[in-house]
Amino acid sequence: MSTEAILVFLLNILIVVFIAVGIYLLFLLTQIHDSVRRANRILEKGESLLDFLEEKIIKPGSNIANYFGVAREFFGIAVAFKNALKKKSESTGK
Repeated sequence: MSTEAILVFLLNILIVVFIAVGIYLLFLLTQIHDSVRRANRILEKGESLLDFLEEKIIKPGSNIANYFGVAREFFGIAVAFKNALKKKSESTGK
């Protein structure tokens, strides 16, 4: 084999490797995007809970209906964490 043929062969292998790395990075970026989106939803739930606590409980005083609203928000956050853990365990268990 001539030197040119070897270089062309190596160049083709290098191109295939770069394409594979690019595809892997694409999948990695989509997973990061999904994780950031999930974390953002959890933070929004926490922010809405804090807003609720500030506006409904701390400012006006105590009312039994407000406590039920807080319990509902905590339940929503607990469900979000449970779903996130379930998805994570399913993805690692595959």
